[in-house]
Amino acid sequence: MCMRIGVLSDTHIHHVSKDFRELLDRHFSQVDVLFHVGDFTSPVVVEFLSSRNFHGVHGNMDPFAIKAVLPEKKIVEIGGFRFGLIHGWGSPGVWRKGCSLSSTKWM
Repeated sequence: MCMRIGVLSDTHIHHVSKDFRELLDRHFSQVDVLFHVGDFTSPVVVEFLSSRNFHGVHGNMDPFAIKAVLPEKKIVEIGGFRFGLIHGWGSPGVWRKGCSLSSTKWM
């Protein structure tokens, strides 16, 4: 079975604009599942994406309203594969200073 997975992150938008709808239609209309790995910045975007087959986690820039409904990390199993979703934390410099995903505890 072939499955198409779309991945978004760091949209940093406060409303669902015409441009955002067109981007989804153009690049993600054929995906079977959509992952968004944080920094939505508006619950309206989460609500909009929830009408799709969608899995998401909150990011470090997301408000409490999003953190209340989306976890910090999530494991999604699809077709016998496990996908770990996480946004990360801190400034971009943290990753350059030696932090790696191998040090992240998933469960």
